[in-house]
Amino acid sequence: MARTHINHDDLSKEISTFNLLDLTLTIAYLGITLNMPQQQTKPFTIRLFPFSPDNLKNIDAWLLSVFDLKIESYSHIKSTTHDTAEKHLYELAWRGQQLTNVFLRFANIPAFYSKKAFQLHKDKSLTSNLNVTFPVADIANIPANAYEIAIRSAFEILQWMTANTEINSQHTQQLYKIVDQKCRLPLKRFFTGGNSTLPILKAAYDKNIPFIHLGSGVYQLGWGRHSRQMSRSTTDSDSAIGSRTAQDKVKTALLLKMAGLPSPSHISVRSLNSAYDAAKKLGWPLVLKPTNCDRGEGVTIGITNNERLSTAFGVARQFSKRGPVIIEREVAGTCHRLFISNGRFLYATKRHPISVTGDGHHTVSQLIADSNSKEKANPPWLRSYQYPSDILAVEAMSPQGFTMSSIPKTNESVPLRPFQSDAWNAPPEDVTAAVHPDNITIAVRAANLFGLYNAGIDIISPDISQPWHKNNAIINEVNFAPLLGGTTISKSYLPNFLEQFIDGDGRIPVDVFVGGEAALNVAKQRQKDYLSQGVNSCLTSHKLTLYLSENEMVMPSNYLAQRCLALLTDKKVGALIVVVHTNECLFKSLPFDRINSLTKTHGELNSWENSEHQLATDASDTVIHHLEQMIAP
Repeated sequence: MARTHINHDDLSKEISTFNLLDLTLTIAYLGITLNMPQQQTKPFTIRLFPFSPDNLKNIDAWLLSVFDLKIESYSHIKSTTHDTAEKHLYELAWRGQQLTNVFLRFANIPAFYSKKAFQLHKDKSLTSNLNVTFPVADIANIPANAYEIAIRSAFEILQWMTANTEINSQHTQQLYKIVDQKCRLPLKRFFTGGNSTLPILKAAYDKNIPFIHLGSGVYQLGWGRHSRQMSRSTTDSDSAIGSRTAQDKVKTALLLKMAGLPSPSHISVRSLNSAYDAAKKLGWPLVLKPTNCDRGEGVTIGITNNERLSTAFGVARQFSKRGPVIIEREVAGTCHRLFISNGRFLYATKRHPISVTGDGHHTVSQLIADSNSKEKANPPWLRSYQYPSDILAVEAMSPQGFTMSSIPKTNESVPLRPFQSDAWNAPPEDVTAAVHPDNITIAVRAANLFGLYNAGIDIISPDISQPWHKNNAIINEVNFAPLLGGTTISKSYLPNFLEQFIDGDGRIPVDVFVGGEAALNVAKQRQKDYLSQGVNSCLTSHKLTLYLSENEMVMPSNYLAQRCLALLTDKKVGALIVVVHTNECLFKSLPFDRINSLTKTHGELNSWENSEHQLATDASDTVIHHLEQMIAP
């Protein structure tokens, strides 16, 4: 059992100024691995000294204020103890479990599940101490250090909350700093995937779709023949050629033009003199941008003379490095992103530039300062926008007659950037219902042209409700791996996306047979039944795997969990038959959270560590009880 002792000398100054409760954290796999519906879990143990129950109300107020965690009391669950102090420790551990999940999600680790399955027991070495064991979502291929940082930070911060009874601005900012220093920044090195990863997995979790982390932020949704793979918003159906092409603006425009789709008129240049020549051919106004940058980086619009062209060329060169720079004839209108999934239109947003809204009293400069103050008051992990007050902001607002000293009317919008980009965030507008069918058609054609399952097709149009060929709209970009689920609008369409992406809940039947040789024989008959019905089924125990044709598949591992995982990741498998001969499932988490049926046969189970050692009856009963908890309702 590995033990980690918190060194209070290492705590930040803000923490060490308070009289914290002593805390020792012990992390280990302790006996039964708790497999609860929807997410497998593994148990962790904390050793705490008793604390004042009066602190619970204060902790709850902090959790709601800073982390938006509304705590439902643990106490309504029937407890095995009448000791009030012990009940309060259950309450504390319950809060620590939920805060741990929040911290794991800082690292893009999809810990969504919390369960009131806690064990309280005395510390044998120090009888005055109590240990609480609680489950945390077990995500494959995540380093143990990530869990340790999240759990230690959660309970340290809970203790900090007990010492700070007043929730005020000073203490709140102090807590933000502690969370950053102790948890958010240390967990950054474990971050994999992208900004679409957690929203998609949370939507899958809510729909009871199982997922498996395959490593490096790649997740499998569903099992066997129903399984699909995703990394960010990219899928196993996206074309590698198309994804590379979409990241090169010159090649993208060329391919769109060849396919008869409306594309930008542009010229690729490598020198300023060539840029001047291109400007003469294209005519003002112009847009200048790097060849292969995303998020609007290095882009300048509204170029109307050589002086501004020279400045814009220098900016683009910084981002394009040795590559060419694109000069493009500017098209009137606003950028609209149409999200296409599996050749179907999912939703569309109008992408407004970041701006401030007038109230009839304050200047633009004051509105910007107030907006930034409101953002600063949010937790660092929830800060969305930085409202700029630089020269670009002045240039963006000037065409509409605004300066920094202007006082906009109530609800009057003042743009701080000339256009929207991911580098200059701003809330989008849902225009799904307004998109003209002809615009949907060209967006779908563009996504299919590039072979992209998910694509963000950016159309610049004065009015997206009008057909592109009536108002000279163009397809400005084809976006590979577009942000999906990053905004409230986008999240609302995730269930629709998953309905197309996954067949049902993505699960295949999992039938479990427990016992000796008899269990194997009955399981073999079940496999024959499946195969006779046309269902590609596989059977496995910890040492024998029969593949689709009932022939033995040789595997390098003699662990039941690993063999089951191998079959769940096989797209040919339509049903999984599991034969349990040992108590391995009590110590190694099985890769599924639910089973369809459980059959008990004659024959005692053996120890997973020593196959020659037969388990006692009560030990076998523990295995049965554990598996019974996994039977689907």
